[in-house]
Amino acid sequence: MFDPRPGMRVVLRYRAGSGATDALGQVTAVDDASVTVETKRGPVRVPREDIILAHEVPPAPQRAGRLHEVVSAADVRRVAAHAWLPPEVTWLNRDNLHRDAAQAAGDAAAGPEAFVQSGWLLRAAGGVGREAANAALPLDPPGVETAEALEMVSQWYSQHGLPPMVQIYSEADAAELAAPCREVAGLFRDAGFAPSEPQLALTAATAEAAAGLSDPAAAAPAGLSIVRSDAPHALHYDAWGHPEGSERHESFAALMTSAEQMFILSAITGPLPGQADAAAPSAGQPTLIGTIRVALTHRWAVLSHLIVHPSARRRGVGAALVQAAAAAASQQGIRSLLADVPASNEAAVALMRARGAREHHRHWFALRSE
Repeated sequence: MFDPRPGMRVVLRYRAGSGATDALGQVTAVDDASVTVETKRGPVRVPREDIILAHEVPPAPQRAGRLHEVVSAADVRRVAAHAWLPPEVTWLNRDNLHRDAAQAAGDAAAGPEAFVQSGWLLRAAGGVGREAANAALPLDPPGVETAEALEMVSQWYSQHGLPPMVQIYSEADAAELAAPCREVAGLFRDAGFAPSEPQLALTAATAEAAAGLSDPAAAAPAGLSIVRSDAPHALHYDAWGHPEGSERHESFAALMTSAEQMFILSAITGPLPGQADAAAPSAGQPTLIGTIRVALTHRWAVLSHLIVHPSARRRGVGAALVQAAAAAASQQGIRSLLADVPASNEAAVALMRARGAREHHRHWFALRSE
């Protein structure tokens, strides 16, 4: 059975008396005996033994229209956060602070089931991977004064040997910052934080980005093959700048494979190791021409780490990989895709726009120098 995790938006069909009913909302707590869902009528604790069916559902739309266009910026950032699950994650929330204080005082009743999955999401991946895996993300009111929360962020990242960093974002289709970010952004200057260049959250419908392609492999340009693998190979890590045996390879590999569901698409001149047809003559060592990572979460496909060999750029390899990724996601019932791209990367932005993606919102990483 599908196993709900905190932060997911789900619908649970469960036994209630002589009949059955549903709980739709965000999972806030999970233990061996039950799943708690925050619904419109309040929190609902469902005993696991009573669950009949469980399904993950996309974030709730904020207005009429296609999901990838009308979902809130905060929910898109929740989706993106689940594409990277670094080893150190916690939620900055008043209730969690009270729980931690109670545990420190020896209160046995303050167990892990009391941990609240809301507030500011703090993430640390040892500095490897993308900034998002090493930044605090304001999503809900933390229940404490914003200045106090920002100071707690600074302390937490210092304890993890990282410079404090906060990810902020605009409202969907608007220039103003999203509500969870407005107050903290106003404190950055005095607290010594400086924002990065803007990044664009580009979203699209997978069917549109796939452009009618039913077989992802059929997107391959002439002379290349597009193959799928469930985990990165040595060739991928070489292309991403973290080859096997390098100092931070293991940390980077753990982050790249952290999503609950993910796969890699590669444009190559030969078979990847372990994927060659044993009956076919050897074609020599494969050459990786391009690759892309696809994480599936909250019924979205999150695209990242698109790399094309310099000798093959402007030959349609990147566009083919994005189209193939959209087709593969669509085949699995995923209707929406997301790619975070630096606004200054004009080639990547143009590539995604050519596949039907549009700017949903902008986001920044505010870093404090220590």
